[in-house]
Amino acid sequence: MKNSVSVETQTAPCQPHEAFGMTDGRENLTINTPEQPAHHRTTKNNIIELSEDLRLKQLTAENQRLKTLVENLAFDKLNQAQRIMELNKEKSRLKKALADSILECQN
Repeated sequence: MKNSVSVETQTAPCQPHEAFGMTDGRENLTINTPEQPAHHRTTKNNIIELSEDLRLKQLTAENQRLKTLVENLAFDKLNQAQRIMELNKEKSRLKKALADSILECQN
Protein backbone atom coordinates (compact mmCIF):
# COMPACT_ATOMS: atom_id res chain seq x y z
CA MET A 1 0.00 0.00 0.00
CA LYS A 2 1.49 3.32 -1.06
CA ASN A 3 1.34 6.52 0.97
CA SER A 4 -0.82 9.11 -0.65
CA VAL A 5 1.00 12.38 -1.05
CA SER A 6 -0.65 15.48 -2.43
CA VAL A 7 1.29 17.62 -4.88
CA GLU A 8 1.41 21.39 -4.61
CA THR A 9 2.14 23.46 -7.69
CA GLN A 10 4.31 26.54 -7.29
CA THR A 11 4.76 29.14 -10.00
CA ALA A 12 7.71 31.53 -10.17
CA PRO A 13 8.27 34.24 -12.78
CA CYS A 14 11.29 33.66 -15.06
CA GLN A 15 13.16 36.26 -17.02
CA PRO A 16 13.34 35.68 -20.78
CA HIS A 17 16.75 34.74 -22.09
CA GLU A 18 18.01 35.18 -25.63
CA ALA A 19 19.98 31.93 -25.53
CA PHE A 20 16.73 30.01 -25.31
CA GLY A 21 14.96 31.98 -28.05
CA MET A 22 12.76 33.93 -25.63
CA THR A 23 13.22 37.57 -26.43
CA ASP A 24 9.93 39.00 -25.29
CA GLY A 25 7.00 38.19 -23.05
CA ARG A 26 6.94 36.60 -19.69
CA GLU A 27 7.55 32.96 -18.94
CA ASN A 28 6.58 31.08 -15.81
CA LEU A 29 8.51 28.27 -14.25
CA THR A 30 6.20 25.67 -12.76
CA ILE A 31 7.52 23.29 -10.12
CA ASN A 32 5.50 20.45 -8.70
CA THR A 33 6.57 19.74 -5.12
CA PRO A 34 5.04 17.06 -2.96
CA GLU A 35 3.49 18.28 0.25
CA GLN A 36 5.32 17.09 3.34
CA PRO A 37 3.43 14.39 5.21
CA ALA A 38 2.30 15.38 8.68
CA HIS A 39 4.95 13.24 10.41
CA HIS A 40 7.74 15.01 8.46
CA ARG A 41 6.64 18.54 9.08
CA THR A 42 8.95 20.63 11.20
CA THR A 43 7.29 21.43 14.46
CA LYS A 44 8.42 22.92 17.70
CA ASN A 45 8.29 19.46 19.30
CA ASN A 46 10.47 17.97 16.55
CA ILE A 47 13.02 20.74 16.99
CA ILE A 48 13.04 20.21 20.76
CA GLU A 49 13.43 16.44 20.28
CA LEU A 50 16.32 16.96 17.84
CA SER A 51 17.91 19.42 20.25
CA GLU A 52 17.53 16.94 23.11
CA ASP A 53 18.97 14.12 20.97
CA LEU A 54 21.95 16.28 20.05
CA ARG A 55 22.46 17.27 23.69
CA LEU A 56 22.26 13.60 24.74
CA LYS A 57 24.93 12.67 22.18
CA GLN A 58 27.14 15.51 23.40
CA LEU A 59 26.71 14.48 27.03
CA THR A 60 27.39 10.83 26.19
CA ALA A 61 30.61 11.78 24.39
CA GLU A 62 31.67 14.04 27.29
CA ASN A 63 30.86 11.27 29.78
CA GLN A 64 33.01 8.79 27.83
CA ARG A 65 35.86 11.30 27.65
CA LEU A 66 35.68 11.87 31.42
CA LYS A 67 35.56 8.13 32.14
CA THR A 68 38.70 7.65 30.05
CA LEU A 69 40.37 10.53 31.88
CA VAL A 70 39.52 9.02 35.29
CA GLU A 71 40.82 5.60 34.17
CA ASN A 72 44.09 7.18 33.02
CA LEU A 73 44.46 9.09 36.30
CA ALA A 74 43.79 5.95 38.34
CA PHE A 75 46.38 4.06 36.28
CA ASP A 76 48.92 6.86 36.78
CA LYS A 77 48.24 6.90 40.53
CA LEU A 78 48.79 3.14 40.72
CA ASN A 79 52.07 3.46 38.79
CA GLN A 80 53.21 6.25 41.13
CA ALA A 81 52.38 4.16 44.21
CA GLN A 82 54.38 1.23 42.83
CA ARG A 83 57.31 3.52 42.02
CA ILE A 84 57.22 4.99 45.56
CA MET A 85 57.30 1.47 47.01
CA GLU A 86 60.29 0.58 44.82
CA LEU A 87 62.10 3.77 45.86
CA ASN A 88 61.42 3.10 49.55
CA LYS A 89 62.84 -0.43 49.19
CA GLU A 90 65.93 0.96 47.46
CA LYS A 91 66.29 3.60 50.19
CA SER A 92 66.11 0.94 52.89
CA ARG A 93 68.67 -1.21 51.06
CA LEU A 94 71.05 1.76 50.73
CA LYS A 95 70.65 2.70 54.42
CA LYS A 96 71.49 -0.87 55.42
CA ALA A 97 74.50 -0.95 53.08
CA LEU A 98 75.71 2.39 54.51
CA ALA A 99 75.27 1.18 58.09
CA ASP A 100 77.18 -2.04 57.28
CA SER A 101 79.94 -0.03 55.66
CA ILE A 102 80.25 2.24 58.69
CA LEU A 103 80.41 -0.75 61.04
CA GLU A 104 83.16 -2.38 58.94
CA CYS A 105 85.19 0.82 59.01
CA GLN A 106 84.93 1.00 62.82
CA ASN A 107 86.19 -2.54 63.29
